[in-house]
Amino acid sequence: MQKFDFVKNLEKISENLFSQEILVHFESAINQPTANYAFGNLKPILFTSKSRYDQLIRDNDIVEILKELDSEEIYSETNLSALTGYLSTQQIGNLFKIKPCLAFYKFHLTITSVLKISKDLLLKSSYSESNEQSLQNGILIFEVINEEESKDIELYIKILSLLNELATLVDKISESEEETDNEKEDEHPVEIILLDSGSNSNIGLKTGIETAKSLFLIFKEIWDFVISHKQYKSKQGNDALLESLTIRKEILTKLEEGVITEKEAQEYTHIIKTRAEDLIGMKVLPKELIQKNHEIDNKKLLNEFKELRLLNQKPE
Repeated sequence: MQKFDFVKNLEKISENLFSQEILVHFESAINQPTANYAFGNLKPILFTSKSRYDQLIRDNDIVEILKELDSEEIYSETNLSALTGYLSTQQIGNLFKIKPCLAFYKFHLTITSVLKISKDLLLKSSYSESNEQSLQNGILIFEVINEEESKDIELYIKILSLLNELATLVDKISESEEETDNEKEDEHPVEIILLDSGSNSNIGLKTGIETAKSLFLIFKEIWDFVISHKQYKSKQGNDALLESLTIRKEILTKLEEGVITEKEAQEYTHIIKTRAEDLIGMKVLPKELIQKNHEIDNKKLLNEFKELRLLNQKPE
């Protein structure tokens, strides 16, 4: 498991099990050791935490982490049943004399502590944020889905080359006509800030904010179209996809305004669509899209898309 995914999975565990909220109750009691604390207020959180835990253990990557933390004992029916009886109004010192209660506290303390250390040591804060926050910083994280750990250097060179070409063109199209000449000259260079390889690989791209947002939207619109249109590669489907792309509307606007020629408009549209399709055909998608819909078998769809692209690919 790559460091990026390890940290993100820890975040998901902490959020779904309500580790922070649980610790708030314990820390409030710890700060007033001689006072009685209403630990019964933890019971609703405990039940919801258990429900989320049962969902988390269906994820093969997450369950590996949970097993290392001995979660099975903590969230067993027997242990939780005992906890609901122990969580009553009393002093924290008395509660910590009860082994299941102390173990429950230590479990959630471990999750939050390991998460903090992992973030500090393994990830830059700039790309450990949510997708929305990352895009606001001009950062877009892609995932490359591989059947097994890939050491094909040529594959990654091609992927990085396509991403660079696509981002550079999108940056050019997103350029505002109201910008000064100096601002236009100040292009947003494409930087690779993360290359985290493994069975699946993560690639972090840093560019301008609007460019990152437009790139994400291009992949989202194409992938949404692939998911909902079985006849994707028919001419009718191909035309419908082009019509649906937001960036094509931007290109047509620049054409109408006389900023670009008709030839340039056609070239830009062709490059953006084909390069994005090439990347999807190589099983490269923004990580957010892969993680968003668990009910969709993204790996299967990507395999089918790749095969379809190979059958229909024509030399440029």
